[in-house]
Amino acid sequence: SISLDRSDEGAPKIGLTDDVVLNDRTGVTNLAFMTDWKASIADEGRIEFQHPEIDGRRIAVMDFDPKILTPEIEVIQLEDLSLKRSWGDEVSRVLLTVREDVPLEARLSVDFSLRSPGSVQD
Repeated sequence: SISLDRSDEGAPKIGLTDDVVLNDRTGVTNLAFMTDWKASIADEGRIEFQHPEIDGRRIAVMDFDPKILTPEIEVIQLEDLSLKRSWGDEVSRVLLTVREDVPLEARLSVDFSLRSPGSVQD
């Protein structure tokens, strides 16, 4: 499900929640997000994104439960000219891997917050 929280406290949040029931573990389960913004692991359970044209200022944050998901960020150099026109020279692939010790029936939840450049809100 997708939710939007525009409460007066903090920045607006977009929530993505997926209730997952797995019958068996046959391999690794990942959630993948692609972006042309630079992604970095800021803290346990938090990834921050910087727009390439706004140097050094965070403008988006992804929060998740680190007891359920383990993050990894891959930077992919683009070679296809049509992709480069739309995405730029590189994209970041954010992989959130479901930890092996998480029960087969789990709630996967990721929240995105949009921040003004220079904002220090949590």
